Amino acid sequence: MAAAIDKLQKRCIYLQGKNVSFHIHSWGAHPNHPDNPLHKHSFFEICYVFDGTGLYVEDGQSYPLQKGVFFCSRPEKLHRIHKGKNLSLFWIGFEVDLSSSTEKGVSLFKKLSETNNILIQDAEDSPASLLLITLMKHGSTSCSTDVLNALSHSLLLSLQTLFCGAEEEENESDMSHETKGRMLVNQAQLFIRDNLNRPLSIKDVAQYLHISTRHLSRLFTHHLGVSYTAFIRQERVDAAAEMLRMTNLDIKIISEQYCFSSVHYFTRVFQEETGLTPGKYRKQASL
Repeated sequence: MAAAIDKLQKRCIYLQGKNVSFHIHSWGAHPNHPDNPLHKHSFFEICYVFDGTGLYVEDGQSYPLQKGVFFCSRPEKLHRIHKGKNLSLFWIGFEVDLSSSTEKGVSLFKKLSETNNILIQDAEDSPASLLLITLMKHGSTSCSTDVLNALSHSLLLSLQTLFCGAEEEENESDMSHETKGRMLVNQAQLFIRDNLNRPLSIKDVAQYLHISTRHLSRLFTHHLGVSYTAFIRQERVDAAAEMLRMTNLDIKIISEQYCFSSVHYFTRVFQEETGLTPGKYRKQASL
């Protein structure tokens, strides 16, 4: 574990996330943690008991420590560890980076700072404990910093959930029609761009998304302001234009690659979209 902690101390001192980011003040572990004096921090410190016994004292109240216990020292709370006996501890000290966290992310850890549920017993099989063990195993082997940061960030979010309970998330039935439609259009766009060298009927794409062709047609008009056919046409022209700029492939080969029925049709469509014929476009791009 010492090697893992050393690696975390060097590599995982700032954890950035979508809604909440963290400054890490300390990673630590001790196989026989000594008693310490009454003190406080300006940040969170969450500990896990791997083995042994002891007492956690906060605001004059004592909490028993034993294997499988998580406990949380909240900012500005006087606390100490007392009467430790073979007390094997892991801890992480951290605070939320307010400048790069959303209101939702900040509120999660404000809730943690106000919770009275500061000790969780029998947490050996909790997701947080399993994440901690996974993090230690990765830290003890050759592992990228990206993986360590991702696991560390997930651990802190999991610990917040452990102490405060899960937040109610918007489920699929509550998701707005607008959001669902936007997601379907995004999926359709990705599918189309990944398969421009194949015939792409609206029926094929609708079948991929498990919706009707009529619904897909309405989604394109509503969210993109263009018809399905116009979108396909523009994407094929954009892809062909890139090939004209980046390669010396014959125009006929490029037109066939993007499923234009003939060079004549490709030239007409390309000129309608760009204002130039493919040949003139390539010549202008080379200049």
